[in-house]
Amino acid sequence: MSDLKLERRSVIKFLSKGGSGPLNIPERMVVVFEKNTPSNFQVKYWCKQFRWGRESINDDPKCERPLEARTEDINKVEDLVLTDRRVKVSVIAREIGISETSAFKILYEDLEMNKESQHPSYSPDLAVCDYYLFLKHKKHLRGRRFLSNDDLEKRCDKCVSVSGSYVEK
Repeated sequence: MSDLKLERRSVIKFLSKGGSGPLNIPERMVVVFEKNTPSNFQVKYWCKQFRWGRESINDDPKCERPLEARTEDINKVEDLVLTDRRVKVSVIAREIGISETSAFKILYEDLEMNKESQHPSYSPDLAVCDYYLFLKHKKHLRGRRFLSNDDLEKRCDKCVSVSGSYVEK
């Protein structure tokens, strides 16, 4: 937590215990903190906390899941995806017993998996049902026909040799 945040809370605590109301405190704080004065909402919130007997100016400790449990969930998600790469986030969440948001974060942030990582962009093996995964690429491929795999390979080689800046009209 930042020192400035603690300092502002200390001032709010001092002024509220000294009898100043939440409407007067921001006016007094703006002289010292200028642009870093807390919002009226924050001042009211902390005045209420101190009026109810709170003594600490620190945030309440967060109750997070232990790191071991999170690591275990990550491993379970990875195993599920490796056994069935088309498994849905809702199915992962239900089978492991976590929220869909947690399953999504594990997939995209921790495991760095996304739908496009399943196929290379110009894969001739791309299934028609997977075409929706590449909406950005679809725009550039619209109307483009390759007569053979050799034509496709030549175009890919040209793109690779010029670091992807190759454009054919």
